[in-house]
Amino acid sequence: LEYSTSFSASAVTRLPDMLDAAEYRAAVTQYAPQYVNQLGTANTNWFDQVTRTGYGQSHNLSVSGAGEASSWRLSFGYLNQDGIVRGTTAERLSLGLNYSQRLFNDRLNVRTSLRGSRSDDQFTPGGVLGNAATMGPTQAITDATSATGYYEWPGNSLTSGDNPAAILALATSRGTTYRTVGNLQADYRLPFLRDALTAHVNVGYDVTQVGSAAFNPSVMHSEQKFASLGQLWSNDNNMANTVFETYMSYAAPARILSGSLDLTAGYSFSESHAEYTSVYLRRLSTDLLGANGMPQAATVSNSSPVEESRLISFFGRLNYNISDRYLVALSLRRDGSSRFGPSNAWGVFPSAALAWRLSQESFLRGIRSLSDLKLRVSWAKTGNQAFG
Repeated sequence: LEYSTSFSASAVTRLPDMLDAAEYRAAVTQYAPQYVNQLGTANTNWFDQVTRTGYGQSHNLSVSGAGEASSWRLSFGYLNQDGIVRGTTAERLSLGLNYSQRLFNDRLNVRTSLRGSRSDDQFTPGGVLGNAATMGPTQAITDATSATGYYEWPGNSLTSGDNPAAILALATSRGTTYRTVGNLQADYRLPFLRDALTAHVNVGYDVTQVGSAAFNPSVMHSEQKFASLGQLWSNDNNMANTVFETYMSYAAPARILSGSLDLTAGYSFSESHAEYTSVYLRRLSTDLLGANGMPQAATVSNSSPVEESRLISFFGRLNYNISDRYLVALSLRRDGSSRFGPSNAWGVFPSAALAWRLSQESFLRGIRSLSDLKLRVSWAKTGNQAFG
């Protein structure tokens, strides 16, 4: 049984050097006296209003055990981290399982691992830091006569700043992420060829679902001055990656020449599937009704693209080692990718390498200052399917 925990505190060590209210008033009086009547009587440090000390904590608990032919481990984790901008937080729960089992006189070895997590994030709404730098320090934070309770510049001038404290209080931006990763591996030593032949299977998956949304209500100053009157951005992204791989390996002393031989041949299949659904809505104010009496909300844009690809590979490799002096490595792959269109283009990719470890020769073994010296020449051809 294991338990570990940690606690942390994060703070901004250096903020932009801004004018205070007195300095700002003096600057406006000197350089733009026509705007003195717009100055308030407050002394507001807007960066202090939107930043804070971010505290965090993490806890990890695990239970494990083992028998003569098996072992297992179950783990649980919790993280809660506040951001240095007010209202931003990250919270994550995670669960993991590892298990291994040996069977048939240890000829078969099975290993599996599973991981799952759920993350909740509160993000910084857009415009908070920018408006903290542009909002005048002589303006108040709150206004009892305002519909929101926060002070905003009168009128809807497009160049006027927005109250960053109001943005934090009224706007929301959040996301939830679910992710699970699993893997199963099995190795079996065949009871012939002096146990030199082994079969391998590897199966894995990685599935992620990400939902996020950002909402600006119609009462926000930015929504009023740009006549957006309420906006919503929503995304729902689903991604899945799967892999299946099986291969045979042979490792034994070579009978033709002195040395050791390592052969591998196999097949792999991997698939990637992703769906990205998004919608953007504006004019969400319910006090503006159309001719039919319904709200005039408008769908500005929406999309739901799907990306999918597959990669199939056949591969083989030969390593030959003679007394750790002469080394030969040959490999060959044949890959087919769906990214190249309906033709599912195939490519053949060979490689070869020859090496001579000079430090193993008798005429260099007496040099104590030389730990290793090897000459190597290689040639290979590779391909790339990672493009849009």
